[in-house]
Amino acid sequence: MSAIPPEMCDEIMELFDTAVETEVEFDTDPDDPMKVMPKYEEEQGRLKYEDRLGRWLYCIGEDNPDFETIEMMVQPVLPKTEDFGRISYMSIIVYPEGTQMPMHRDSADDMDTGTVVFNLNSDFVGGDFVIDGHMIKPFEGQMIAFNNSTERWHGVLPVLGDERISLCLWFTRVDEDLDLPEYPEEVNSAQVTEQPQEEVDDGVEKKKFQRFHIKE
Repeated sequence: MSAIPPEMCDEIMELFDTAVETEVEFDTDPDDPMKVMPKYEEEQGRLKYEDRLGRWLYCIGEDNPDFETIEMMVQPVLPKTEDFGRISYMSIIVYPEGTQMPMHRDSADDMDTGTVVFNLNSDFVGGDFVIDGHMIKPFEGQMIAFNNSTERWHGVLPVLGDERISLCLWFTRVDEDLDLPEYPEEVNSAQVTEQPQEEVDDGVEKKKFQRFHIKE
């Protein structure tokens, strides 16, 4: 069962298609070879470019009108826990045939608490999502949500045919005094199933992991 309908997936992909390619500069951070900066500062919230892996990214900041458009579309089906309190950043990522995202742990700051991936199409071969050793077959409208992305190995296997398109959202927690929009209870529950928390003792401190998945 899909978290978002095909029509919504098409609308989000159209936002990618209509976005204008921007000029970016690589090698701006020696500690993060994937990081880029816009050539013109005013384009910081709307970067569309081809990265060094051959993927096309449309990075959407909060000051970009497309940010609010997408947020309103997906908000009702997002996990309702503190780690998914507020979207801080989003990207639409296109994986052409032959591209992948190697296994990695995110280089995020302490404010990043959750990650959600919506798969926007199904007409491609390969491109499975892998996290914590689990392989997930992507399909149109599917939502994958997880937290502690700096601690969890995840990636995308090579796309063997056509192109894979996904929407990625990064989250931060919300201040208690910040008012958030309310949604009907029947919408909040959506098709998301929460699995029990696991406590992992790494010898220093215990970290709680939550895993979410869509009922299929």
